[in-house]
Amino acid sequence: MIISDKFKFIFVKIPKNASTSMEEALLKLDPEATVGDNSTPPFGHETMGSIKKVAGEDRWNEYFKFGFVRNPERRFISHYVYNCDYHYRNNPNVAWVFDETGNFPAPEDKIITREMFMQFHFFDKFWSKPYLKYQQVEWMEDDMWLGVVENMEEDWKYVCERIGETIPLYKSNTTNSKIWSLGDEAKKVFEILYEDDIKMYNDRIAYGVGLK
Repeated sequence: MIISDKFKFIFVKIPKNASTSMEEALLKLDPEATVGDNSTPPFGHETMGSIKKVAGEDRWNEYFKFGFVRNPERRFISHYVYNCDYHYRNNPNVAWVFDETGNFPAPEDKIITREMFMQFHFFDKFWSKPYLKYQQVEWMEDDMWLGVVENMEEDWKYVCERIGETIPLYKSNTTNSKIWSLGDEAKKVFEILYEDDIKMYNDRIAYGVGLK
């Protein structure tokens, strides 16, 4: 979350959608902006409902509100791969998800099986914060503008135009998830559990990505 009074914008930081890169760029533009706490859950990934309480009615109605969405399947894979670098063996709140290693499996073939998918889904839904939030649509509101990560160059340019500044954007907090994929059975479960996200993303692509 970023609320900039100087440039009159509200940025919604949807997880694993290049949001860290955008946050860094926007805070260079306005270091005095109000931000979420990146040191504790939800690590700056507040939903629009939570942000609205912080912003207040006047700023909420006046400011340019935006975030970015991503291909849901690639987003899930990126999130899984990112968490493979961490272990949760000593965390009693989530230990029930794991075996004795405390890690998510990282197979050599880079294919996420149905069992691996469900393990991460329960972790993400019941342990990650905001609680029970895992689809991108759960960070969204009808009156916010949404760009698309796969159309980043054009959509970030539009964000800059709305803010009135040229804002350089550099990649950070990336993973090697491009070489990973969902197995056939995992993909079937994914299409059920992420139905709303898939529809949202496909509709946005059909309408010409970021709606200006």
